Amino acid sequence: MRNLRTEVVNVTLCAGSVNLVQQFSQFQQNLTVHPYSYPVEPGQEVSLPYMFQLAPQLGAVKYQGGAAAPLLNARRSHASAVALTLLYTSGSESYGDTFFNRTLELAEAESSWTPTSLSIAAVMLGGAAYVLYGKMAPVSKPVAKVVLSGEAAPKTADKSEWLVGTPAAAKAAKAKKAA
Repeated sequence: MRNLRTEVVNVTLCAGSVNLVQQFSQFQQNLTVHPYSYPVEPGQEVSLPYMFQLAPQLGAVKYQGGAAAPLLNARRSHASAVALTLLYTSGSESYGDTFFNRTLELAEAESSWTPTSLSIAAVMLGGAAYVLYGKMAPVSKPVAKVVLSGEAAPKTADKSEWLVGTPAAAKAAKAKKAA
């Protein structure tokens, strides 16, 4: 706020509202009323904090700020104007100025689970499952015997040697003991 008067003004409060652009007198939401008691000397300028939160029911749309609320977003069925008003006193008189005049574009918060993050999570879970399965159920692999040229391959008396370490070998050993 800039005081262009010749006397001290006292900023008393700031209030806001969200209104329909097509019919500015139609309120969609009243915003926070923030009281001040801040004197501003003639010719001085001050910045005052004002924070507000729009209701989630208003959704993600563009909001046009300002008292006149130009029909910038009139093509949208739910275009809205954000109006912020500063109230102040000078002497025994009270005044109000609607001062905010910018467009706010509000977007819905993105979900933390995007298609990319879901894909990455699925790949990581799959990799973890593969590693855990490998640790929990180790598979014994048969060792191949290499025959170098010029040497004769060893002859085995037991024709089921290739089954060693498998469930079939355990079954055969049980059957042999039972017989």
